[in-house]
Amino acid sequence: MPVVYGGDRPKYRTNPGAVQHYLVSKAVGASAVSIWTSEWQPGGGPTTKHTHPHEEVFLFLAGTGEGEVGDEKVTVRPGVAVIIPAHTVHWFRNTGTTPMRQVVVLAAPDYDGPTGPATEVDDPRPLVCLDP
Repeated sequence: MPVVYGGDRPKYRTNPGAVQHYLVSKAVGASAVSIWTSEWQPGGGPTTKHTHPHEEVFLFLAGTGEGEVGDEKVTVRPGVAVIIPAHTVHWFRNTGTTPMRQVVVLAAPDYDGPTGPATEVDDPRPLVCLDP
């Protein structure tokens, strides 16, 4: 049974104001899912429209924001879970004045790090989605 310790997994700055902490993937023994936490500063987030070939779930833990899933506008805040079907265009943005934190689950074990430009960061928090 694999056990993943957050402090052992890499964190990346994926765009200005965004840090992602990749926790679970096939690299650590998962066979069906990838899980990461992320933190977006005000104005940050995956603001470019994009899709994934797998279902994706965002569980928002802190902050407020907006986005779109398909043609539907979405308002997000702590306690909101957004289920995004495979191949559905989506984006999100932190519209608040504090960091937005969330857990992301993708229904595939292949997501072990950023798919675009990113810089590995040294962040002492074991999970970037938690308050320091």
